[in-house]
Amino acid sequence: MQEKEKVVLVLFAFGIMMMSISALDVISIVSSILNHIVGLKLPDVFFSSIAFRIMLVLLGGFFILIAARMYKRMDCDLNKQISIS
Repeated sequence: MQEKEKVVLVLFAFGIMMMSISALDVISIVSSILNHIVGLKLPDVFFSSIAFRIMLVLLGGFFILIAARMYKRMDCDLNKQISIS
């Protein structure tokens, strides 16, 4: 597997993880647990808000978009190499 393929797969996986974290509300649950155990006083209201979830989904979509563009370029480069030889 080439280095570009590894980077593309990592970006795809990271984007999907960001979107699933947003959907599952993992960050607000972890912040509330840390608030009770350690007393960090993290803003639970912000982490469970729709604005924060939208930011996570947009960030995940951005990573997936970057990975898709890299994959498309990689595919075009492979097609050029095949047609030359």
